[in-house]
Amino acid sequence: MTKPSVLAIGLDPACVDLSVLPQFTPELVRSYIDAQLEGLRTLGYDVESCLIDLGDTAEPVATAALRAKRYDCVVIGAGLREPPERCCSRPSSTSYTASPPMPRSASTPARPTPPP
Repeated sequence: MTKPSVLAIGLDPACVDLSVLPQFTPELVRSYIDAQLEGLRTLGYDVESCLIDLGDTAEPVATAALRAKRYDCVVIGAGLREPPERCCSRPSSTSYTASPPMPRSASTPARPTPPP
């Protein structure tokens, strides 16, 4: 049986201004992201990561990842959803227009559940 596929699109921690959170480093944030993705893999998902910046390359990089294959789910990281003015930014709307049709959910479970 094929594992459900997930594309996780998020901000590359190396491109984030962490000056307001001096206890965090890009390496620490990247380690946390990697651990979360590994947790999904442990639950039986085939997860690919697409880390982007907020510049001109963000949209083409996200679009290329979305078009590379069909994903069962696309996860948009918190860094692209917050602050609120960034919500529904180009990477978010790109995921809607560049990916093949897939079921959409209005809510996300608090914890991922293993695939059937």
